[in-house]
Amino acid sequence: MVFGRKPRGLLDVARQTWTTGDPDSKKLKMSTVQYMEKLNGKLEMVHNIARENITHAQERMKRLYDKTAKQRELLPGEKALILMPTSNNKLMATWKGPYTVLRRLQNNNYELDLGKRKNSFAHKFTSEIQRR
Repeated sequence: MVFGRKPRGLLDVARQTWTTGDPDSKKLKMSTVQYMEKLNGKLEMVHNIARENITHAQERMKRLYDKTAKQRELLPGEKALILMPTSNNKLMATWKGPYTVLRRLQNNNYELDLGKRKNSFAHKFTSEIQRR
């Protein structure tokens, strides 16, 4: 609302007007302290409106996502691929596998047999290989 800058507080403005006078009172047609109180109230109101808009937008996006989202469930013994980030680029990822599902854990996590070690992954898998 103030373009990333921290606005001067009411006490900073009050101290300046007490030490050097109130140069802006003629332009503002009110004292600088009154103007700052009014401005702080408006900024707080705008902040609350922005917070409400963000909440409504999040709820709307969740509703739209939930319309087309499908619950995936893998059974023990099925094969799955894992989406793993590459070491070269943080934004790129590749599918690794197929790995065997050992068991389902809480919150849609699965324990997979990765060979030497076992690991669990959440929502970064696909069972597309079953359909090929």
